[in-house]
Amino acid sequence: MTGLIRLVLASALMGAVQLSVLSPIRLAHVTIMLMWIWALALGISINRWYATIGGAVVGFMLDAQSSTPLLTFAVTGALVGYICGRLGEEGIGDLDGAAWWSGPIVGSLGIVISVLAAMCVATVFGDGTFWRGNAGASMVVNMLLAALLVRPLGRFARWAIGDDMVVHR
Repeated sequence: MTGLIRLVLASALMGAVQLSVLSPIRLAHVTIMLMWIWALALGISINRWYATIGGAVVGFMLDAQSSTPLLTFAVTGALVGYICGRLGEEGIGDLDGAAWWSGPIVGSLGIVISVLAAMCVATVFGDGTFWRGNAGASMVVNMLLAALLVRPLGRFARWAIGDDMVVHR
């Protein structure tokens, strides 16, 4: 139970950093989406269920502060966390057994899934503006950042939540 509480607190911290620090910053006219990278990092470093919950928590925080339909980012974060968690449980990109370069590759490819999932989820919820935006630029910028940040965020996740919650080793 304490692991779940620590997960919610760490995810709330990531949501706060996303909203207060990163959301106003634009890199090539693109918002840096730490929330997606956090869900990816949880997936490859902890397990799929914690990644699903953490992605949903940080996504819900972003949903509450944005003009998108409610639950767009929460559902996207949960989907991305679950998918990346499945990869991590298979040993693809995990912090312990995989090659050092596989985590950044999984993180970068996870961003492609994140952007496409956000576009599809938003469309299901009635928001077609994601299709008119700069999805390609969003993918490229966030892929580069995911490649750099997924492993350090994974290490932070293990420190914040605890190594005893790790399913795959």
